Amino acid sequence: MCQRIRLFVLAFLMVFGMSIPAQAASKSAPVFVDLVEKLGPAVVNISTVRKVKGGSDEANERMLEEFQGTPFYDMFRQFMGPQGQGNQPDHDVRSLGSGFVIGSDGYIITNNHVIDKADEIVVRFTDRTELKATLVGADEDSDLALLKVDGKDLQTLKLANANDIKVGEWVIAIGSPFGFDNTVTAGIISATGRSFTQERYVPFLQTDVAINPGNSGGPLIDMDGNVVGVNSHIVTRSGQYAGLSFAIPVDIVETVVKQLKDKGKVTRGWLGLMFQDMNKDLAQTFGLNQPRGALVTKVMPEGPAAKSGIQQGDVIVSFNGEKIQSAEQLPYAVGRLVPNVTVPVEVIRDKKSKTLQVQIGLMPAKEQLADNTNMKPGNNRLGMSVRVLTPQEKASLEGDVNGLVIVDLSNGPAASAGVHSGDLLVSLNNQAMNSLDDFKKVIAGLKGGDVVQMLLVRPGVGQRYVAIVIPKDVKDASSKMGG
Repeated sequence: MCQRIRLFVLAFLMVFGMSIPAQAASKSAPVFVDLVEKLGPAVVNISTVRKVKGGSDEANERMLEEFQGTPFYDMFRQFMGPQGQGNQPDHDVRSLGSGFVIGSDGYIITNNHVIDKADEIVVRFTDRTELKATLVGADEDSDLALLKVDGKDLQTLKLANANDIKVGEWVIAIGSPFGFDNTVTAGIISATGRSFTQERYVPFLQTDVAINPGNSGGPLIDMDGNVVGVNSHIVTRSGQYAGLSFAIPVDIVETVVKQLKDKGKVTRGWLGLMFQDMNKDLAQTFGLNQPRGALVTKVMPEGPAAKSGIQQGDVIVSFNGEKIQSAEQLPYAVGRLVPNVTVPVEVIRDKKSKTLQVQIGLMPAKEQLADNTNMKPGNNRLGMSVRVLTPQEKASLEGDVNGLVIVDLSNGPAASAGVHSGDLLVSLNNQAMNSLDDFKKVIAGLKGGDVVQMLLVRPGVGQRYVAIVIPKDVKDASSKMGG
């Protein structure tokens, strides 16, 4: 009897046992089929036409930019010559991107860089219907744009709750990389709150979802079928996907799109100051037990910060009740507020905590800020940004040393030569760096192929000379738009 039972159990396992692991595996692995079938029709292809006047190097370079990061770039650059030679007639520049429908009556979200300067915008749906779109509004700082087509009962996507986004969760991207409509890629959210120097008002979602030129403006979707972000950037040296992609998070999307729909533009809060991140040594000199906060390096006269009593050398450690652990948090915290509200700002001054009440101002136009900023010199051929020394830093220097602090480095010639953030730039091309104007004058005269001599002071190391060769193509390709 026992022998029969053993044979029965063995036969049962042989017939049914092998299917158990497969079933368990199928339940644990993500399945995207239903999501794609349901949501795909709400994702659109966006093509634009921009009319360009020919006959100039500038026009040719603008056309070359459209092909950067694609297999056609080298071919067109070789045809035009290294300086964009080979005068072209008037022509149309075309670009491709993605977007998705958020209003059944025809409202569509995409990236600003997809439709920037376009004279014509065409939206194509999965059923091959093509509709001309009008631009409701665009915001360069968040890289978002809102379009409108004449539609009715269109399928839409819903925006997720930003508080539900978790690192490690599965997400999919639907878009048109290289013009291949409704391409689906999948991955996980790798990190949140990533910042880039040029996009200070967006705490990006980082993912490992494959994004390529043409994906820009498409949705990043969670397993519940809700949009958690808008695909925007990749980080690469080749122009193609290299394992890192970035999306504008849904809370930014929701705020910006509402303003674009209501007013056609976006307004942001403004403090009127410049600042930098803290390191261990700086934190100690300011009475902090660890690096945290945003160190104020400049206060603009008559700005909201100046009127509230914030001073150069203050360390902002809390803003509107939110702890500021790193300087990159501050622009987003300020920018999301509406002007004229008053909020508490905690600063460390003379190693003591002080709370100030600050009335938030309205962010001026970029043209108005151009003469006030000390973080971004206009001609950044070295791939770095500088600022002036704070009084405390100047007092701590030995001897008659002066210079500018290097605060931001892109993946450019300075970084490649071993320049570090925090180095003191004493001289550039044998010119003393005593002011931002000194720096701007020197780099304004640089051209491709020049060899630049820099004298640096590095904390704990001392003075050293660095030679930097300016490449003939000085564009930084470390962070690129996805499409």
